[in-house]
Formats: sequence, structure tokens, C-alpha cells
Amino acid sequence: MNNSEPLSQLVLNSLPTGIMLLRSVRNEFNFITDFQWSLINPSAEKIMHCRSENIINKSFNETYTSQRSDELFKDLIQVVNTGDSVRKENLYDFQGIDLGVPAIITKFEDGILFNLMINTQVSILSRNEDSIAVSEYLDYERIFDETQEAIALIGVVSNDSFTLLRDNLSHRRKTGIDPNTFFNKSIESIFDSDIATDLIQKYKRCLKEGALTFQEKRSHKGMQRIWQTTLTTIDDSRGYRFILSCSTDITDKKRIEEELSRYRNDLEDSSLRLKNALSRTADASRAKGEFLSNMSHEIRTPLNGVIGMSDLLNDTELDAEQKQYVEVIRSSSKMLLRIINDILDFSNMETGRIQLEKQLFNLENVIESCMNIFRSKASDKNINLKFSLEEDVPINLLGDPGRLVQIFVNLIGNAIKFTESGQIELVVTKVSESREANIKLHFLVRDTGIGVPESKAHLLFKPFSQIDGSFTRRYEGTGLGLSICDRLVRMMNGIIGYNSNPRGGSEFWFTAMFQVSELDYVQPIKILSPIIKSNMPKLKILIVEDNVVNQKVARSILRKIGYDADLSSNGQDAIDKLKNEYYNLILMDIQMPVLDGIEATKRIRLYENSNQISPSVIIAMTAQAMEGDKNLCLQVGMNDYISKPIEKSDIEKMILRWT
Repeated sequence: MNNSEPLSQLVLNSLPTGIMLLRSVRNEFNFITDFQWSLINPSAEKIMHCRSENIINKSFNETYTSQRSDELFKDLIQVVNTGDSVRKENLYDFQGIDLGVPAIITKFEDGILFNLMINTQVSILSRNEDSIAVSEYLDYERIFDETQEAIALIGVVSNDSFTLLRDNLSHRRKTGIDPNTFFNKSIESIFDSDIATDLIQKYKRCLKEGALTFQEKRSHKGMQRIWQTTLTTIDDSRGYRFILSCSTDITDKKRIEEELSRYRNDLEDSSLRLKNALSRTADASRAKGEFLSNMSHEIRTPLNGVIGMSDLLNDTELDAEQKQYVEVIRSSSKMLLRIINDILDFSNMETGRIQLEKQLFNLENVIESCMNIFRSKASDKNINLKFSLEEDVPINLLGDPGRLVQIFVNLIGNAIKFTESGQIELVVTKVSESREANIKLHFLVRDTGIGVPESKAHLLFKPFSQIDGSFTRRYEGTGLGLSICDRLVRMMNGIIGYNSNPRGGSEFWFTAMFQVSELDYVQPIKILSPIIKSNMPKLKILIVEDNVVNQKVARSILRKIGYDADLSSNGQDAIDKLKNEYYNLILMDIQMPVLDGIEATKRIRLYENSNQISPSVIIAMTAQAMEGDKNLCLQVGMNDYISKPIEKSDIEKMILRWT
């Protein structure tokens, strides 16, 4: 056994460690262009799912055909050039399939040591910077000594007697053996008696079972390390028996496992707390939604009576003073309605219940319609209201014109609110466009108003924030308008901002993404006189409403149009009436005693279907205006939806649309 090369080769081929060897291939400028395989031992064949005869003498790029091989090739170059080790958490085989094997690539005098840690196994890649084939002079002793695993070859003298034949530097560091220790010494003469006894018992068990794996603790430089050792029996052709001991330092692995266990426990605790918090948040969100829905209903219901009656009153014979009083009632009611709508919009955005629509619209028409909303108020304050579009701005777009109008109304409305006289201008320019016909537009609303104090600018887009929040503030509002604009703009993949105008006033701007349409937008025909009484269809109409004032409002509006209507105070009464008389049109409230509008509609549709009756047109006429209320009404069988407070034009549109 004194012939070291056969012994080292025996160890090399018997290791559960996969050992592979690469040598570098250089060009005339001494640059590495490739690597060539020189050695793959049996364990490496199993790990890498290959046979050595199919790999040896082939190049790295020839065998590693996966797209992921570029990364590994760069790591090999890095090790050669810097000498620094590189750790790969998961090596993959020649086909690019993950092996679940972490690897350490280490520089070696004649190559690269590539350590694959699978259980206690470590594979080795080595490189050779010379042009001579590695297989011609491979130094097995150096590989044996340089590997990071603690390796020892134990000779079996008898079933009770063992000698240390050979070990490497890592094994000596692990056990504390004197580096100058002569080999072929008995285990009892090298180790203390308690350690020697324990080792002999493990060797005997290994001979009996063929292999043995265990963990042990060893002190090194004042630190306790944990090692995992695998003992394997080897029988060579000459009849000698050996035990190969391979140990891996798993201290860091154990520490990580313990930390992961703690993290897992902490994560489970955090997950439970988060689950409970989410449950409480969901309950709070539901309670908030129910509160807002009820608040909307409770406020809109009397507001419907106020606005409806003021509209009806305005159509009667009034003197100038009386008309002024009615206008105050109407404008105050509209202001209250805007506040309610802002709160509901903000709540819907917070919970992600608002979705952008995608429809064809004419940008110039949309802006013009917004300007018309404010022209009367701007004229009263001697404000010149205008807009301009750059020549390269497309007119026909795909997007959500309704939400774009909402942004314009907020920005232009604020500009008029804070401007006493002068000019308000909306300028539209093109920022960019892409091949997919997407275009980014820039909108600027510039005014000559009072401006925004620099110290208050940071409050502009925060919800419920006012530039002047005192009790003596001059300008009213909820402080939600700009926050709603900010969220809508972000939904349009844009940003919103504010510039202080050096010439006085303010500049609010935003960007938004749209799609350019190749189709021309066709302006709908405006009906100036919605219903001509001589051409009115004959209709039987039923109003299902529990509030007496709202009954009068709806009935009076219908009479103004030219129709009379029957009344029901709840859903059950409406069903009873339908069994005795057919109604073409039903205006259905949602929240009612006895039977609500949702359940009533379900039963009406079931009754019509069972008796093969032509379905009545059912229009939801409700004070519930939360996002999703309309979909719920349509899902149960209603045809359309009117949100209170209702106006005469709303009823006219519904009659025209459905009759």
C-alpha cells in the first residue's frame, strides 16, 4: 500500500464524491476560449446523469448545450482569473435540469475544484492552464489534500483492529491530528481512548452494514463545529479491505436550519396575526361599505325629494324672487350631491372597485362638453375659458371618456373656484407614442387665480386635505377632488402634478395613456325634444317606492312627460299588482320594507317565465350608488339603472331607450 498513486486512485474512484476535471483551452493571445473535460469519476457520472466515455476530451460548450451554460462558463472564467471561490446554490446537468445540488468552484494549481454538495458529497471540477492533457500527469495526491471534505482511508487489519492509512488536510484539521503523524498507525495510538473506542465501534458497525452516516461535534480554534460523516467499505482486487471516511462541516447548514425553523415559527405566528388582522380589516371594510351605502341611501332619498320638487316647482309660474329661491335650493342640493359622489368615488377607489372602460371617443368633443359645463359660471366671474390641442395630438382615442371628464371637471372647477377674473386654459400636447398605437398625452390646466402657497403644496393630492382648513376658510369643498384625480390618473398609467406659475395663478397637469383609433368617432344625434306628446307610446307604468315624497316626485315627473303611473309601497305589493294587471315599465326602488327591490325583481322574473308573460321593463330607481350596485341590479334581471336623485331627463331617456 506504499504505492501512493494506486491508493489515491482507489480513493478517488470510491468516494461518494463526484469528481470532474476541466482544463482550460486558450488561443494565441492566451485568452480562455473553452474548457475540456479530462476526468469524471463514477460518483460524478451518477450525479450528472452521464457516462465518462461520452464526456471525456469533449469541450465544455460541446457538452453544456443549455441556454443557462453561459452563466456557468462566466463563473469558471472568474475563478481562473481571480482565484476567488464561487458558490452556486443549485447546479444543473448537461441538459440544464436542476439537480438540487449546491456547488463551490475553487481555484486549483492544475485546475478548478468544483465541489457539489449533495448530502455529504462534494464534486470537484479542476482546470489546467497548460496545453498538456490533464490525464497525462494528474496529481491525485493534490486533489485528495485540497478537497474541502475531511477524507480518511482506514485499513481493516481485523474485525477489531483498524489503522489510519491516509487522510487529507481537512481531516487533520477536523480531528486535530498532528500533520507530521506517520501513517499505518493504529486508531488507538492516534486518538484518545474514548474517541478511539467510539470510532472502532462505528467502523465495526460499518463493516457489518456496508455504510454508516452519523453526526458529531468537534472543536476547532475555540469554536465547536458539527460534522456529518459517511463511512463506506471498500474491497479492492487484491483482497484488501478499507473504510473510506468522508466528513462534511454542516455547522452553517445546521445554523441556517435552526434560523429557518425560527423564521418558520415566526412566519406562522405572523401569518396568523396577519390573517386575524385581514379578517378584522375585511370586517371593517364591509362595515365601512355598508355604512357608506346606507349613508348614500339615507341622504339621497330626501335629496331626491328636494331636487325633484325644486325642479317641478321651477316649471310652475314663479316671480323673479321665487325663482331665485328655487335656484338656491337646487344649487345647494347639487353641491351636497357632489360631496356625496366624491366620498363614494374615493371609497370605491380605495377598495379597487372602480374599473376603467374602453370605448371610442372624440377628445375635442369631450373637452368642449366640459368647457360648456363651466362657461356660464366663468362668464359670471369675467373669466375667459379656452382650450387648445397641438397639431400632432390625435382626436379619436380609445379609453374612458367618463373618467377623463371627471378629472377635467375637478381641475377646471378648482381653477374657476380660485380665480376671480382673468383666464383659464386647457392645453393638450403629445408626449410619446409606441408601435402598439398607445399614446401618452399631457394635459395642462393653467389659471390666473390666487395660486397655492409653497408651504401648502404638499397637501394638494392628499385626501381630505384643504389648503385652508380653518373655520374661516373662504372656499368650500371636501378635499377629495385632487386625490380622486390622482388615483384616476394612475389608473390611466399617468402621473399628476402642480407647477407654481411665475406670472401668478396655478398650473395643474397630468399625463395619461390612450390608444389611437383608426375609426372616426361619430357624434351621437342630440335629441332636443326627447318626447313629442303626439308620438308618445302608450305605456302602463308602476312606481315601486316606499318614500311618499319620492313617490310624488316620480309621479309628477311622469305627468310632466305625459304619463300617469300606479304606486306600490313595497316589492310584495308590486308583485300582487302584476298578477292582476300588466305593466310595460316598472320603476323599482331597492331598499323597501316587506320585500326589497332585488328580491321582488327575482320573483317577478320567475313569475313571468312560469306564466309565459312578456317581461316588463324594470328600471332600478335607487339611492344606492356604490360601485357594483348597478351590476347587482342587472344580474337579478333589471333592465337598467337610475341613481337618485332622478331628473326629468333621466326618465325621458329610459322611456326612449326601452320603448
